Amino acid sequence: MKYFIILSIILISCSNSVTFESRVKNYMKDSVAVNLDDPKSYEFVSAKIDTFKVKDYIKNLSTPPIFDSVRNNNILDSLSKLSPEQIIHIEVEVKARAKNKLGALVMNTLNLRLDPTSNKFYLPE
Repeated sequence: MKYFIILSIILISCSNSVTFESRVKNYMKDSVAVNLDDPKSYEFVSAKIDTFKVKDYIKNLSTPPIFDSVRNNNILDSLSKLSPEQIIHIEVEVKARAKNKLGALVMNTLNLRLDPTSNKFYLPE
């Protein structure tokens, strides 16, 4: 009986966990789809997730054509103080279908970013 209770608690806790993809779907449905021409036709297709770490930024900013900039040198100095494996942001490429003004079902691609410190999605500039 004791094992049954422990097993049921584990199963319940696992089923309530929210996956990253479901968070993306919820954000798209609640924030983006409501602004579409026909929100009822919105359909999530896929999400491609890409993680950007400090070491990636240092590698990209250290390339010769970009490295000469004073601003980039300041960014490199501040990044060198952080752990190379620290995540700066997570970028998600979301593909979704929805009807446009003419009623045609079209595929749209939207890039979202997740800031790990605030744990919130935002649209990159």
